[in-house]
Amino acid sequence: MASNPPFTLLQQGGIRTNIGASAAGSRFATNLGGLPGKGLPVGSLGKGTSIAMRGDGGCVGGGCGSPSGGSMRTTSFQRGGGTRDLSSVAFTPGNGLIATEFLSALTMVKGDPVIAVPISGSSATYQLQVQLLSMPTPSATVPYYNNNQLTALSATMNTPATTNLVRIGLTVSTPWIDAVASVKGSAGDPVTSLLSAAGSQLVRYLESAIAKGDGTGSPPSLVGLPALVANIGGRSTTSTGNIEKDARLLMASVFPTGNGSGEGPDCLVGSVSVLRALMATSTGQGGMSGWRWDERTGRKIYHYMGLPFYRLSITDGSGTAAFFAANLGATGVQLVYTYGTPSSYGFQVDELSDANSSGQRQFNVYGAFALMIWEPEAVFEVTNTPITTL
Repeated sequence: MASNPPFTLLQQGGIRTNIGASAAGSRFATNLGGLPGKGLPVGSLGKGTSIAMRGDGGCVGGGCGSPSGGSMRTTSFQRGGGTRDLSSVAFTPGNGLIATEFLSALTMVKGDPVIAVPISGSSATYQLQVQLLSMPTPSATVPYYNNNQLTALSATMNTPATTNLVRIGLTVSTPWIDAVASVKGSAGDPVTSLLSAAGSQLVRYLESAIAKGDGTGSPPSLVGLPALVANIGGRSTTSTGNIEKDARLLMASVFPTGNGSGEGPDCLVGSVSVLRALMATSTGQGGMSGWRWDERTGRKIYHYMGLPFYRLSITDGSGTAAFFAANLGATGVQLVYTYGTPSSYGFQVDELSDANSSGQRQFNVYGAFALMIWEPEAVFEVTNTPITTL
């Protein structure tokens, strides 16, 4: 049997799929993303079957051979780049299924075990215990070997705080007979299309939660950027009445410690309406403003006075809107995750072995997330900015 040629898919805005079927049709690789060189195992697909991530469409771990008792599948969801195959409706589950610029730009930090200790969990949340180092500012007196001023540099750990990472996921299923009858890795393979659609939907949901989530509800929603800034307190002010003055206020108000030498803002964040209002200003049409290549997202982004403006679907008011300046560095705004890899947006896929008796193949596509700000000075918000001139 001839080998099926591989092809590439981009779910509009950055969800990429590389699919190649083996000659015998007994194994195939599905790459719903992954950055080059980041082939990391992330879970299992039941007995004898493994799942891993790789950005170049190749096999990882044990090579391209079929594992004992099952097949090799590589699955993840890609951040940026790629091409789009329009040859089949199966690969266009919806228009606008994109990861916005802000989600693509966020630094993602592994929540377990890098930054915290897992203490408990439920079907709705994954809990981590986080402690921060509290260090007083030393006096101006020069500390030296046998001087008591050294005691001013003592540091203590604060009271442990519990952070809830909100679980996000979907369960998808398809009849075994359909999965067996279809050509593995082809446009008609229900497993491939279902996982692709589930991944796209979850990435889109995660973006919406970052923009609008308030941490309420049962189960609780993710605490998004506006709610997180409100919870911190003291990092928001009302508009000056002029969007250019507001932008300068935002940029001057972000100054976290970073890696020790101090840092400033990495970006502005707001709705499409705020972006249009900034582009209409004199400062938004010259100098360091304009469309430029952005290293964080790997795409062209509008920059205002040298800073990229990342669009996020924040709800506008009537003729007004809120927007933010944020640092995305070591002590800035970060997205904490527990499963998958940053190249998969923190999502992972597992096949449920107990579904066999029902004649179905079932998969869980899931992740757990929390938006974190490690220093209050890493973000600032201006509310009620006028957006009447668009």
